Amino acid sequence: MKKRAVRFWIQALLAVICIIAMPAGASAAEDREPDNRYYREHWEKFVREDRVYILTEDQELYDVPEEETLTVLKAGDAIRISYAQPEEEERGWLAGLFRDDRRWGLTEVSQGGNWYTGWLCMDTLELPYDGKAFFEEYEAEIQPYTAQIDTETSREAAVWEYPYSGQYKGRISGVPANAKLSYLYTGEDGLRWGYTDYGGGIRGWICLDNPGGDGLPTADMQKNEKTAESHVLFIAFLTGTFAACAAFWLFLKKKKYPIG
Repeated sequence: MKKRAVRFWIQALLAVICIIAMPAGASAAEDREPDNRYYREHWEKFVREDRVYILTEDQELYDVPEEETLTVLKAGDAIRISYAQPEEEERGWLAGLFRDDRRWGLTEVSQGGNWYTGWLCMDTLELPYDGKAFFEEYEAEIQPYTAQIDTETSREAAVWEYPYSGQYKGRISGVPANAKLSYLYTGEDGLRWGYTDYGGGIRGWICLDNPGGDGLPTADMQKNEKTAESHVLFIAFLTGTFAACAAFWLFLKKKKYPIG
C-alpha cells in the first residue's frame, strides 16, 4: 500500500512539472470553443493542435467525419487545424465513433463569403516547419524570460511564426498592461527575439531589437533537414573516397602482378 502511495505522488509531481514546463504557445485556455456540435459532444477525445497544414490533394470538409459535406478544399490550400486526435495514439482508438482508422482534425475556413467549421482527414496533409517545430529543435537555446511588453515594443509590433521565419502573423497594438514575454531567443547575429502569448489572438515571436519588423533578415532555421543533408553528403564523400581507393589499389595490383 505504501509503495502505491509513493508511486502515485511521484506521478502527480511529474505531471505538475510537465504542465509548468509547457511552452505558452501550447496553452489554449483562453481560446473560444469551436462552433461544431460533434466537437462539443466528444471534446475529451481531442487535443489542441493549432498548426497550419497544406492540403496535398482536394478534400471534402465534413460537419461530422464522413457524413455531411460542408464544402471542398483545394490542393495547396493552407488551413489551421485547431483540434485533432492525438498523433501518438494508436489508430482505431475512437472505434465506434469513427468508421475507419484515419486521423481527423477540426478547422475553420472561409470560402465564398461563408465560414465553415468542420473536419478534415489529416493523413493527406503536409506539415511545414512552424513555431512548434522551432520550439522543439531550439529548446536548449530558448531561455525562460519573464518580462512585460514595454510601451515602445507594443506600438504596432510585428509578430512572426518563429525567429527569422519571415512568416508574418500580424501586429499587436494597445496590448493589456499585464501582457508578457515568456521566452527569449538570441540569434547568431545578436538579434533578440521574445515570445508572446498575450491573449489577443496572436501568438508568436517579436524581434525586441526591431519590433516594427522592417528589413528583418530571414533564414532557414530547420536543423533536422540540414543535419540529414550533411549526413547524406558525408556518406557520399566516404563512398566516393572508398571507390577511388579501391580502383587505385586494383591498378597498382595489376601493375605489380600482370595477368598472362
